[in-house]
Formats: sequence, C-alpha cells, structure tokens
Amino acid sequence: MKLTGRLLVGFALLMFACAEDPQLNRESELLGFWEYQTMTVNNQVKEFSNFLNISEDKTYDQCYLTGEWKLKGDRLELKFGGRVKSYQIVHLSSTRLVLKTSAVNGNDYNYSDIPEGTRLTIVQELSKK
Repeated sequence: MKLTGRLLVGFALLMFACAEDPQLNRESELLGFWEYQTMTVNNQVKEFSNFLNISEDKTYDQCYLTGEWKLKGDRLELKFGGRVKSYQIVHLSSTRLVLKTSAVNGNDYNYSDIPEGTRLTIVQELSKK
C-alpha cells in the first residue's frame, strides 16, 4: 500500500512538471505579424491601417513604435517611451486576435473629431499574416 501511494505521488508530481503552461501557449500564439482588419471606437468603425509585430524576444513593432510587450493573464501590455497601454485579449487564435482597451484622450489615437475628455472603448481586430 505504501508503495502504491508513493507511486501515485510520484506520478502526480511528474504530471504536474510536464503539464503545459497555458501562459506559454498564449505567448506563442501571440508571436508573429498581425495586420489590423477593423477598429471600432465607441461602436463606430474607424479608418485604421496598421500592423503589430510581436517578437519572441519580448519586443514589438507597431507602425512607427517599438517597445516591449508582456502578457499578464488575459491582458497584453505594450510599453514604449515610458508609457504602457494595456489591452484585454477578447479572442486569440492562430489567425485572429481581438483586443479591447479604454482611453479618455482621442488625440492618443489621432482622432481629433472626438471631443477631449470623452471616454473611449476601443476594439481592434487583427489577423495574422
């Protein structure tokens, strides 16, 4: 009986050590060149042409920005020039990524038609190329 118990404990430890880390799986799915398909700001589709290239070395390129990225649970953080933008990952698959964030300043997104101080909900849909 003691041997069986030890075998079970050993097997459980082995399974735990070999279990896939879901965080690593999500990180590997994020890697690559993503092209923006649509972007909505407060449920209105906006013209937007951009890309997001996420590299294995934890750097990213987005249009003219280069910085560092980090995955924290269901959030993707993009850091550049001392600023951090945090996006909720709404959907992630091998070919599609949907990010959601909130902001207060439309100028951060080059939308001068949005009044200053307006709360923005931004949803970005990207596809992997």
